[in-house]
Formats: sequence, C-alpha cells, structure tokens
Amino acid sequence: MFSPDRGHFHHRLLALGFKQRHVVIIAYTVTGIVAGLGMLMMVTRSTNSLVIFFCILLLLLLTFRIVGSVRLHETIAGLQKKYKFASQYRRERMNFEQAQLYFYGAHTFDQWWAAVCEAAQRMDFAWVSLKTKDKDGTERTEVWRLADAQADLSKIIVVTVPVRGNGSVRVMEFEIAILVNGSLESAGHRATLFSRLIDDFNICQTIMK
Repeated sequence: MFSPDRGHFHHRLLALGFKQRHVVIIAYTVTGIVAGLGMLMMVTRSTNSLVIFFCILLLLLLTFRIVGSVRLHETIAGLQKKYKFASQYRRERMNFEQAQLYFYGAHTFDQWWAAVCEAAQRMDFAWVSLKTKDKDGTERTEVWRLADAQADLSKIIVVTVPVRGNGSVRVMEFEIAILVNGSLESAGHRATLFSRLIDDFNICQTIMK
C-alpha cells in the first residue's frame, strides 16, 4: 500500500493466471460494487441495507485476503509509522515556533546565543559550536553541549551551517550535531528548521557590529 511492488491487487490476479483484460474487468467490477454500496447507503437508512453492506464488504475483504493483496500487518505498521512521523513533525514545528520567540527578544550577542542554546535544546541537538574569525585574524568559539547523560550520542548527524557575516566578522559558521532519535528524516527536518532560524534572524548584521 505504501510502496510500489508486485504485491498489489492486479499483480496478484495476474500471478493467479488471469489475463490482463480479465484483471481490468474485475477491478472495474469491484469499483462499481463499492460505489453502488456507497450510493445505497446514501439513499436508504434501513437495517437490512446495513447488513447487506457489511456482508458484501466482508466478502470483498475476504477476496482480497485470499488473493493476497491485503497484508494487514504491513498496512497497520505503515499507518503507525506515518502517524508517528506526523506527530513528531508537529512537535518539531511547535518547538521551532517557540524558539523563534527567544530570537525575537534577542538584542545582544549573549541574548542571541542564549536563544541558539534554547533552540538546540528543543531540537534535540548533542552540541552546537559557533566559530568566528575577524578581519584581524582573531578567532572565537562558542560551544553548547547537551547536559542529558542518558542521550544516545552514538547516532548523530554533524552538519555545518554557514552564516552570513558583516563588515567586522569575516568568517562565521555553525557546527551542529543532531541526535538521530530513530529517524534520519526527522534529524534532517530539525537541521532545516535550525538553519531557517539562523537565516531568518540574520544575527551577524543586527547584533555583531
């Protein structure tokens, strides 16, 4: 259901020996039956129509099960995975919006760095380091590290995020280490949100003058 393979309904019918034309006829017939049941439920409210509906629905499910196109465990696992990622995506988006509030209130470098640390904490980062190099060659590094001793630091993604500098700061970049927490897609999404925070607020031009 969630990925292309040869286990779908029409492939299963072909594997059972049906010709392509017959498979198409069966598919259209099943579609017509389901559509007819839907129309029947719209125009009738009797108990008999409900019984007929569920009996035919059960028969269709049994047919799909026999053919092998309905794999219940895989379907449930796929739905659970999609629901889990959707919930995680909403939570990450909410953390991003809350982190924005800290940046809005930042008017000094220390306040801005505190906002960076807050964002890193909310986005499940292992560490964040900010490296700057001025025109005169002076280098400076700010580092934040996760204080949670229970975090799994064996699975992290390290990403370098360049930052636009101003006249006094020639080179400026972040190195962020993101906890995977079971999903590479989630880690990539959090890296994107953090990069957007840094880009949207353009702190080099507004604070480090």
